Amino acid sequence: MQFVSEDVIMDIVERFDDNEKQFFKLQDKISNEQPALAALLTDENLDLLNDEEYELLWFVVVVIYASIEKVNGAILPCSLPAVEAMEELNWEKLGENNNIPFRGRLDVFYASTKQEDMLSFIEDSFESDEDLRISPASREVLFITAKTCMDALLDGVVG
Repeated sequence: MQFVSEDVIMDIVERFDDNEKQFFKLQDKISNEQPALAALLTDENLDLLNDEEYELLWFVVVVIYASIEKVNGAILPCSLPAVEAMEELNWEKLGENNNIPFRGRLDVFYASTKQEDMLSFIEDSFESDEDLRISPASREVLFITAKTCMDALLDGVVG
């Protein structure tokens, strides 16, 4: 599996900024060809997200998918039990060191990934800014869901 660089990720983001139809086409492809991810992205845990946060989550997942596919080629669907196990493991990792700030709690994820640029993209995407205020609880859900999608997609890379 090849490393997905920040340059590739930013090229994908720019491509979607220039062509919104391409984004929605890929979102539909993910919904249809990755049923376990579609299930994760419609889980009741996401009910606490507002519409803007939910749209941002989908944007991040579609960018991750497109970036992995561009660099590594075809991505096989992951099974629902595998996605659920990945999500549970990610929640366990995040739950450790609950007494330190969110950013510090992410060190465990960086220590165990070979895809630092994608992980940074996920982390940075869910920072509050002047346009969107993300609550701490929503930020955790957004991060874990996007990280789980990244894990499942990387697991599905062919070859």
